[in-house]
Amino acid sequence: MPKGFQGFQKGHGSFLTKEQYKIIADKNRPKMLGHPQYNTGKTHFRKGHGMNKGSENPQWKGGRTQPKNGYVFIKINGHPMANSGGYIMEHRLVMSEYLGRILSRKEIVHHKNKIPSDNRIENLEVMNQRDHSILHCSNKINLICKFCNSSYQKCKSHSIGSKYCSRLCQNESMKHPRTNLDSN
Repeated sequence: MPKGFQGFQKGHGSFLTKEQYKIIADKNRPKMLGHPQYNTGKTHFRKGHGMNKGSENPQWKGGRTQPKNGYVFIKINGHPMANSGGYIMEHRLVMSEYLGRILSRKEIVHHKNKIPSDNRIENLEVMNQRDHSILHCSNKINLICKFCNSSYQKCKSHSIGSKYCSRLCQNESMKHPRTNLDSN
């Protein structure tokens, strides 16, 4: 068997010996000068070619990106609604500027025409999570609140055991059991 293939035999820990690794590394050192594994103390970045951020980077595309889900993201570092990478969803930014306040995480910005890249203010509306899920639900049912007697809608799949139109009515019914219409 050739000498180079002895590492494949049973009982051999490595393909090459330490001396053979050293010889190969010495031969290839000029090629791998910048490689971190074979770094000789010099940085592997050439002077003047550091990691440019933002508009300084030659790959910069204006801070606007659109992933496959169709939503547009804009790069605004330090914005309170931005994610950890500094990006904010454009429809949330447009609505926030229109309302003149920061949107909470519980507020959903809905696209009326269901096109996620259409961020005109007339196409956007703010709603809570419950209303947004009901809007996108195909099997809606009408129910009557056991506390305030108002009618409300829920998805059929989420309506099991539903007695109250909101958490407020549910909490109030717990505080005032005598006014609760369920106790009759």
